[in-house]
Amino acid sequence: MESDVLMEKNKFIVEEYLPDFKKEDIKININKEERILEISANKSSEEEEKAKSKGDVKIYYFEKKEDSFYKKVPIPENVSIEEVQTTFHKDGTLTIEFKK
Repeated sequence: MESDVLMEKNKFIVEEYLPDFKKEDIKININKEERILEISANKSSEEEEKAKSKGDVKIYYFEKKEDSFYKKVPIPENVSIEEVQTTFHKDGTLTIEFKK
């Protein structure tokens, strides 16, 4: 997964590109004691195809997919962990902004 961590004059920004996940798949946690941002995402899907016949052979298909993501980002001391804004963009980019 692609990510950017940016320090601007008045902001600390973490951008994570999660194109295969939906907003509801993503969890964000800020560990205030350790000053760590944790981003995790989990999803699963199932695909099933009923039995088909090819001559004397019956074909049955079932697939279950699980996908997960986890990242820890340290939050600098000069950044407020109280003022945080998160945005999930249509292209799958998650932006988390902390004010300084």
